[in-house]
Amino acid sequence: MYLLAFPRRIRSVHHIYALFWAAFTICSTSAQAQSESGKVDFSFDFGYLDYQWLYDDGDTRDTTIQRLHARWLQPLTPWLRGGLQLAYLDLTQADNPLPSGQSAVGWGLGITLDGMMLDTRLLLLSGRLSFDYQTTLGESSDQSSDISWGQITGGLDLAIRPTTALDVLAGAEYTVINGTQNNSGSTDTVSTFHNDQPIGYYGGLRLNLGADGAISLKGYWGGRTGYSMAFSRQF
Repeated sequence: MYLLAFPRRIRSVHHIYALFWAAFTICSTSAQAQSESGKVDFSFDFGYLDYQWLYDDGDTRDTTIQRLHARWLQPLTPWLRGGLQLAYLDLTQADNPLPSGQSAVGWGLGITLDGMMLDTRLLLLSGRLSFDYQTTLGESSDQSSDISWGQITGGLDLAIRPTTALDVLAGAEYTVINGTQNNSGSTDTVSTFHNDQPIGYYGGLRLNLGADGAISLKGYWGGRTGYSMAFSRQF
């Protein structure tokens, strides 16, 4: 229902998602044959991210999401990987007029594609496209608020490799968020929201460890601000 509620300015994202899903389905049939050309990548990260969400009543609400996120990527072709991502979410909106909407917890589920564009000794450039569904529930003594949203993200990721042990990370992404807040109890209302600024950037560092492991730290600005720390390993 969130895709159908997207405003006109991002209707074209529907077509991107349709192409994304078709590519994922087609490429997945070759995953077994291609798995020997690459390794499965598993990562686990913690993120603290701030957004501004615009509601249909004209309010702008500062939204903080603390997230525990796990991602699995499987080689589909020598240059394309696809996978799943799961998340535990802790959402805070201090200026939400309802106490039940000021703090909520929930989960997220998504699919992602990661395509290699350039891979040299000094540079690694890749593109990614993902779709996530995320839902949280907040409760007070006489009220509950279900805050759920769909999120589509397309991004470019660059890694500069000055040494084998350290990568300098940078990237840009375009994120579309559309969702609803369903309130029930003493107040029964439904409102919709979307993100204020879709364009964001990040920079960071990745420390490459032995046995195909790595630790990375990123800082975000633009459409979302905050940081994340990730632990990853290839198998």
